Amino acid sequence: MTARQVAQKGAEQVKEITAALDQLVAVLRLEQHPRLASRLYHQLHRAAWSNHSEFLSELGRLLRNAQSSAIRSYSDRTSAQIEKILLAIDSLD
Repeated sequence: MTARQVAQKGAEQVKEITAALDQLVAVLRLEQHPRLASRLYHQLHRAAWSNHSEFLSELGRLLRNAQSSAIRSYSDRTSAQIEKILLAIDSLD
């Protein structure tokens, strides 16, 4: 695989993760978790990133913090969605 093909595959994976995160934002809003939904939305669509690595690292940190929070309890479906996204982020590292 050429360097260009690797970069293209990485860009496609980032797009897939971004789409999954957008779906998660919608679910979080429905499940009455507006704070995390708003933070994710901001990071996805408003914040400026210098590269994909920085973007994914920050989103991964945000999701891991949300998962470990004792204050929030997410549905099993939402927790599984978060786990799936984190696995996708980790696979790019």
